[in-house]
Amino acid sequence: MVCQKALAPAFEEAKQIVAAAEQANLAIALYTPPVGGTLFVAAKLAGAGIGEITRQLMPMMAATFLVVILITYIPALPMALVWLLR
Repeated sequence: MVCQKALAPAFEEAKQIVAAAEQANLAIALYTPPVGGTLFVAAKLAGAGIGEITRQLMPMMAATFLVVILITYIPALPMALVWLLR
């Protein structure tokens, strides 16, 4: 019982880190082919092809992939705001 109480804060932080990583992964899923719903909406609204929109999104995709890697392997990044607000 004592061990559970001692470990509870660590598990709360782990849940928040996993949630941040999931949100970033879902953002990637929204604009990557072949399933990206946002990609098809943007192509329809712009009157452009999927390939053209995808080429324009490459910098955003690269930045999002970098963020996913950073928040996955450096847990202090997504937790910094939580720690500051405590």
